[in-house]
Amino acid sequence: MRPIVLSLVWIVAVAASSASAQPAQFAIEQSPASALPPPIEPAAGRASSPPSREADAPRFALAVSVPALWIWSFAASGWVAIDRHNAVRVNVARYLSPAWEVLPAYLYSEGYSGGITRFTDVSAGWVYYPRRLLSGLTLEAGALLRFREPDSDLRPRTQAFAGRGLIGWTWRLDDASFFVTASVGASLGYERGPPPDYVPPMNQASRTARLDASLEWYLRWGFAFGV
Repeated sequence: MRPIVLSLVWIVAVAASSASAQPAQFAIEQSPASALPPPIEPAAGRASSPPSREADAPRFALAVSVPALWIWSFAASGWVAIDRHNAVRVNVARYLSPAWEVLPAYLYSEGYSGGITRFTDVSAGWVYYPRRLLSGLTLEAGALLRFREPDSDLRPRTQAFAGRGLIGWTWRLDDASFFVTASVGASLGYERGPPPDYVPPMNQASRTARLDASLEWYLRWGFAFGV
């Protein structure tokens, strides 16, 4: 009888120990899942910002004067963008003066034999566009170097160093690279040069040294290029 009782006690003890071990095992098996960090929810109201239009702004542009006027004037300008509103413009121009005499003579006669002065301008300026680059109101301030070359030995060849201010407008569609720009303004500086190559008898040769003030204007059309 005693062996039977001991056997029953041993079976009950084993069964009890197995029952108490199952929750612990289940907990151990489930612990890795419970240890995983909760998923990170996106912050409410945080939206991705739209791409900036600055990436669409042209980084470089080239333009020339109107081809119909090349018989009197040829000029080329280049723009390098600083940001959406600022650029540096470099310009080289070669033209004849006075225009009101040269143009009609070339258009309606066989040539012009009057006193022609050839000008060469080299300039650089800071351009500001309140709207965006190469669009809308155009404000420019810069420096100008002007070479004056008359066709007569009786007139001196001079160089002028001047500051220049311009205001104008630039037309450019949002999705187009073609643009047209025009500006007017004035320059003020100092002009100097040696005496003329030929001085008539009884005349006294003198160097040119004087202030120089001029009206300025330009008309360009060209294309803008992105980077």
